[in-house]
Amino acid sequence: MVSMTTTACCVSPALALFPLRAVTIVWGIAHCGFYSAQQARLIGLAGVAAAPVALSLNASFTYLGFSLGAFVGLVTLRYAYAAQLGWAAGAFDVASLLLMLAINCRQRPVRAQSAVAACAS
Repeated sequence: MVSMTTTACCVSPALALFPLRAVTIVWGIAHCGFYSAQQARLIGLAGVAAAPVALSLNASFTYLGFSLGAFVGLVTLRYAYAAQLGWAAGAFDVASLLLMLAINCRQRPVRAQSAVAACAS
C-alpha cells in the first residue's frame, strides 16, 4: 500500500502506470498464496482433530481485520484525504510485522546466548 501511495503521489500518471501494475500483480499473487500456507500452518499447529475450529477462528479474525480496516478507512477519509489511505494501511502493515517478529522471537527456543541477545534488541 505504501509503495502504491508513494507512486501515485510522486510520479506523473503516465509514468506511474507500469509501477502500479507491477505492484498490483505482486500484491495479488502474495494475497492469493497467503491463505493456503496460513491454513496449512494452522492445521499443523492445531492438529487434524482441532483443524475445523482453528480454521473457523482464523476466518473470523480475518473478517474482523477486514472490518477494522474499513473502519480505519472511514476515519481516515473523515479526517484526512483519500490519498492518505495508503499511509494508514502501511502503518497497519508495519504494526503487524512488528507483532509477528515479537511473537516469533518469544516462541523461538533459546539455544545460545546469541539468540537471547537477538531477541532483546
